[in-house]
Amino acid sequence: MDSVQSPPFLRISPDLRQRIYTYLLCLDSENEITTINYDLAWPYLQNPTSTTFTYHQLDMCSCPGPASQGSTGKHGDHIYTRYVCEGPEVQIVPKNKPLWVLQQPNGPLNILRPATKKELDRRPSANIVRANKLIYREATPLLYRGRKFRFLTGHCPRGRYQAYATQTLLSRMSTFTQEQITDLSLIYQQHEEDCRWQDVKKAYVSLARFILSNLPHCRTLHILKCASGDGLGPFCKLFRREDMRILVRKHDANEEVECFEKEQFVRCIIINKGLVQYRGAARNEDALEDSLDEGLGELNW
Repeated sequence: MDSVQSPPFLRISPDLRQRIYTYLLCLDSENEITTINYDLAWPYLQNPTSTTFTYHQLDMCSCPGPASQGSTGKHGDHIYTRYVCEGPEVQIVPKNKPLWVLQQPNGPLNILRPATKKELDRRPSANIVRANKLIYREATPLLYRGRKFRFLTGHCPRGRYQAYATQTLLSRMSTFTQEQITDLSLIYQQHEEDCRWQDVKKAYVSLARFILSNLPHCRTLHILKCASGDGLGPFCKLFRREDMRILVRKHDANEEVECFEKEQFVRCIIINKGLVQYRGAARNEDALEDSLDEGLGELNW
């Protein structure tokens, strides 16, 4: 009786269902980036426009965050300060809107282009995983595992907040979905995250901590790094996960991808900080990790 009442698709053998999921959801190429567009909304900035992005930009904000620190206007207006004021709202661009992909990173104004028909045809459809709970559990791993997710937006008033948006959007996913994510992709440059470099580093450190605590099977971070960018020190905490790796490609050269794993970072610390000090720290795992964090912060990686 149960089999008669079940939907026809669920009467197919599990092996055949897996083959169908694979055909519908799996990647065509291991090098393919899955781009997801997002928009930022600034409900508390007085005049957020995409033409005011400068290193020393001052924006008036009316959020309730720093009210206790005093205000400069009748309604509690103050100068926007990241990590004090409320951040922007992050929303996924609907799938019926045009998809923009990265042509080339270019500081304040990345060069984007509309996705080609071939790229649009390769976009996975998540509709099948919403059919019922059984299909959701069976198909979700194939939808997320091995897929390099890159969250991308256009020019914004105070930087594109890419790491912030990535963390915000991933945090909205269910625990089961978070467990399926294996790869993330970031554009590593100052303007991708904020006007001020000191705020950029905090955003990357926060994302690294989120990956460690919420994405248990994430093993690869793909970095598209501008030549003028700073080192990779903000991501060093990722190497608390033994099999973690960071793949780095520079946008201004047709060079091979550089792969960094924990062993390489440890060797650099040995060279940079001295073998004796490293051996002393190695007797204690926490001390070793602190040495990793401190040493990597000093290296231009």
